[in-house]
Amino acid sequence: MNAPFEPAERGLPRRVMIGVAAVLAGLLLFLLLPARKAESPRTSDNGSQATKSGTDRDCELRLEGILAGLDPERVVISSSRVDRLGELSQWASDCGSSRLLSDVTVDLKANEAWLTGETLARAGSASYSQRDMHHLTTARLLGQVASGVLQRESDPLEQALDLWDYVVRQTLLEPDDSAVTRPRTPLEALLVGRATAADRAWTFAELLRQLRLDAVIVQPSGNAVRNVWLIGVVRPEGGLWLFEPRIGVPIPAPGFKPAGLDIPLPATLAEVRAQPELLRQLDTEEHPYPLQGPEFERVAIRIIGDSTIFSERMARLQNSLSGGLIEVFDGLGASSLREPGLGDRIVAAGSGGGWTREDVSVWEYPEQQQAAFIETGAESSPAWQTITEAFLGPTIFSTVKGQDDQSIPVVERTRDPLRRVRLVHLSGRYADALPLYLRIRTAARVPAVLPTDPALMQRLQQAMPGNNLVADFACYWTALCQYEQGRSDLTLQMLRQYVRDFPIGNCRDAVPELLAFALVKTDRMAEALPILEQIPPRTRSQRAAYLRKLLKSQVAGAPPSESVDAPSTTGADPASMPDEAPIASEAPVDNGETPAPAESEASPAADETPAEPATPSDESEPPADAEPATTAEPATVD
Repeated sequence: MNAPFEPAERGLPRRVMIGVAAVLAGLLLFLLLPARKAESPRTSDNGSQATKSGTDRDCELRLEGILAGLDPERVVISSSRVDRLGELSQWASDCGSSRLLSDVTVDLKANEAWLTGETLARAGSASYSQRDMHHLTTARLLGQVASGVLQRESDPLEQALDLWDYVVRQTLLEPDDSAVTRPRTPLEALLVGRATAADRAWTFAELLRQLRLDAVIVQPSGNAVRNVWLIGVVRPEGGLWLFEPRIGVPIPAPGFKPAGLDIPLPATLAEVRAQPELLRQLDTEEHPYPLQGPEFERVAIRIIGDSTIFSERMARLQNSLSGGLIEVFDGLGASSLREPGLGDRIVAAGSGGGWTREDVSVWEYPEQQQAAFIETGAESSPAWQTITEAFLGPTIFSTVKGQDDQSIPVVERTRDPLRRVRLVHLSGRYADALPLYLRIRTAARVPAVLPTDPALMQRLQQAMPGNNLVADFACYWTALCQYEQGRSDLTLQMLRQYVRDFPIGNCRDAVPELLAFALVKTDRMAEALPILEQIPPRTRSQRAAYLRKLLKSQVAGAPPSESVDAPSTTGADPASMPDEAPIASEAPVDNGETPAPAESEASPAADETPAEPATPSDESEPPADAEPATTAEPATVD
């Protein structure tokens, strides 16, 4: 049985507890010697020593500093993965005799039973690599996300549903072959908001791992459609809850009755076997669901993970970590950190007729993608370089303080680029992300005050297409951020602005669905249905068809709302979006930069920051015939 991860310590911070324990231990030793020897230190649940020597503590502090440099909000922006690799390698050499490292035991024979070839060699290597650094960065982000879920939910099913909704909400589905042309890991999938079905499965599994919940790929045996499979989340009592990665929903459980657009209970593998008709719930007029219930009588189970997370070197790191929730190791075999191992847990979950050991193997996709991403150059690879450069923007006209407090005009990248702000958003710090998104959106406008230096002016003009690109993403993610805050009314307002300002933007295909969800949340289900019905054929996915089916069953016979149209992919009239109250302004954040003044009120941009920021109740909506802010030609992400 898999229990959800529980923090080893609550109450006082670990540093305080260690300090107090050390003082008390010293006092006791002084009073009792030579009468008896001190007792051996106790071991916490994750195998680390409850009492650490000075050397252990020094090693722990050094590791904390290295991991801080691998924080997702610093890597690529202000910290080098190569530099951190050198530091971690030196740390491993200096701290190799530390109890934190030497006391770890891992069943390496289990790796030999499950892995082969280069994957086995990578798992067995004692040396840290660039892949390991990227893995640590990803785990830090996923740990932050999972921590938020852990604070809200204690039930494993609710935790799984929460994380599933998060993955689907944050990622627009891409064709499977996009992962070939642009290799990615869960970090990149979440960062740019684009994922294949396999990326969603991998990301979901890694998030669950942070809560010590297991997930697998469920491949129906004998299925001719090789790329159609389900995700299974291991239930505490055994068996699997089933999730569909392409439609982005759990398989509805028996007795499911639609209520909005949510599916509160997933079917289990046993239920699908007993009631094959459960899969027919996913049929739509346009898209018959390709999997059949009888195909699940025997299944192939794929363990989700890669050589890094299975390695002994990660087990040593795991034993040395302190502080927040972060799982960087999950051994296939038993270890001093967790028993039984992942392989044994997955096999045990199928006992009683679910599957056998012969049906279980390790999924190759994560290993292939990790290797391809790093070996082709990671963020600097030809496939990623354009996106990486764009996400380090926008480039703004501002002033910096020179000698004698003289203001010097400059055109340079902002200190809070889209990459960092998106990661703030992904970690759940919505209140921090919103004003930073506003600054990025503002940078897409032609400023009211322009550089007088021709060289600066030329550089600013060259930056405008890139600024428009990041403003495109920032506008949509502002709406998503507001939705995640439970502010669906503001979401509708921001989506209206997105369609007006970016009619052929990079996020246009995601707008109709978020709009429909926000309408449902505000009890306007009858208006949500035509939004989904009018999605253009180019983007009419199986998910959109299924969501339409859910809404039709609840608003059958309700007349469509004439005031609401689906956003067009070739252009949209703002009047066709739901008419809402004005957008509340978010005040800019002072981060040490002095941004150029925004456009004057004579240029009526809807997200304009007034000279004196208005409160939500003070701000008025621009006239219906107002022209949008001037922007450069929109850039696109290939």
